[in-house]
Amino acid sequence: RQVLHFNQWENGKICCVFVVRTIDRETDPGLQKLLGNHSEISTSGFRWETVKIGILSEEEVQKIVGEAYTLFSPRLRKLLRTPSALYVWTLIKDMSRNTIQTLRQLMDAWWREIQEYCEGNGLESERLNRCRREIVSHMRKNEELSVPILLIQDKKAAEALISCGMLAEVNKSVCFVHQSFLDFFLVEVYLQKLYSGQEITELFCDRDRQTPDVRYQLLMLMQYLSETDEEKFLEACRDLLEAANIRYYFRCCAFEVLGQVPNPNRKHWELLSNYFEKPEWHAQIIRMIFLCHPAFIRLLAEQCPCYSWHKPEGRDCLRSIIQTDPELVWTILQNVGTGTMQAD
Repeated sequence: RQVLHFNQWENGKICCVFVVRTIDRETDPGLQKLLGNHSEISTSGFRWETVKIGILSEEEVQKIVGEAYTLFSPRLRKLLRTPSALYVWTLIKDMSRNTIQTLRQLMDAWWREIQEYCEGNGLESERLNRCRREIVSHMRKNEELSVPILLIQDKKAAEALISCGMLAEVNKSVCFVHQSFLDFFLVEVYLQKLYSGQEITELFCDRDRQTPDVRYQLLMLMQYLSETDEEKFLEACRDLLEAANIRYYFRCCAFEVLGQVPNPNRKHWELLSNYFEKPEWHAQIIRMIFLCHPAFIRLLAEQCPCYSWHKPEGRDCLRSIIQTDPELVWTILQNVGTGTMQAD
């Protein structure tokens, strides 16, 4: 309102730059009211120009990594298209970095290398770990992204982390070079608590702290569980989905991560089937689990032979994978009405 006032009455030429995640831009009613539909004038009175900022192109990454990039696994190539992950990868000297598959493996390798480097220069790894835990604890407790240097007990350890590119010093405070590094170490804390007997809903039970940045940490935690401990992951999904004190968009993390499982099985279907027909979850499950995911569409066809593929919802699912798995689409269409689905 202030900007509109200045521009209208004071001959101003003030522009606003509003940064927002795609998923929030598409689903949040408040943002839709503010931003309108792309080039149209919104109810707020602004005409917004949409600029999409995505991940790096493979060509851009290859210029930095070199020709070896084409020999990496698909998962590593995709991972390195995220700028923060590419930054970490370039700092790792060990050639085992070329076999990394996940963000957690990438961060683990970097942290080990930092410890080895510092130990080689006379700084014990325990001092580094203690300093890192102190910084993370302060940020988490005070909900801040920086710590005044005066509050850090081991200044030498903090200086070492700055020289290694993990921390940055700004206005006599230290912060992580990228917030995802803080998220990574916070997830480590959550994992320790989870495996010591606490339920996932206990870790995120404070509704006032169920904010977008904490939701990202929950996503990282769930992704790690889905890759390493299927039983623990499915248990965490059930706890989240049934929790009355967890906000709806936090509970959606269960389906968001479940939809990323590359080879879903009967156990995943057993979880899905409990919520598939519930009105509060059905649309989210279709969007997050089945659209554009051939493995889950195959699972749906196998486990639910009477599913209505001829209705708009079913047609949308098939249309979303026609380019990636046309054979599966053809197989499903052949069996529509017969009640059969042959698994490969």
